[in-house]
Amino acid sequence: MSKMKDSKRGKGDRRTINDGRLIIDCGGCKGTSSLSDGQCLVCICNELSGMGNVSSLVLRSSMDVAVDSDAICAIRELSFVRNLMVGNRSERKGRKCDRCKRSFTALVKDQVASFPDVDFPLLRDRMSQMQFPDQVCALCAGDTIRLLDTMEATLSDVGITDSKVRKEVA
Repeated sequence: MSKMKDSKRGKGDRRTINDGRLIIDCGGCKGTSSLSDGQCLVCICNELSGMGNVSSLVLRSSMDVAVDSDAICAIRELSFVRNLMVGNRSERKGRKCDRCKRSFTALVKDQVASFPDVDFPLLRDRMSQMQFPDQVCALCAGDTIRLLDTMEATLSDVGITDSKVRKEVA
């Protein structure tokens, strides 16, 4: 599902929702259309992001893949964590925070590519080595620690720890 345009024919949406069923057109993708594929899982999280009440999911490709409601709940949680990781949280001091090497965005930047296999001990180690020169930076550091706690707890609740995502979700 990676590197997909609007659809396989270049017309229309690649996702539609009917009565709580999200249908993702995977026709333009060279991936496997499977939850065991990391890129596919990331794409599904991106597509599910911002969607309302989705009760089932269908991946449309050469062979349609249906995903049950239990897996949808897990994917929704993964989507929540992914949104936390890729969202811009640097708004306290504007452009200065955007460029800050101690910001949450800069801290997790290298972990986004390996999502959902996030190395929380590495991130906490990085945080412990940083110094925060003023009160605004200290507030941001506190927010970062709380975000890391939330992300780790969410992934743990879903059953994704220590690179076991493809076994647990699939």
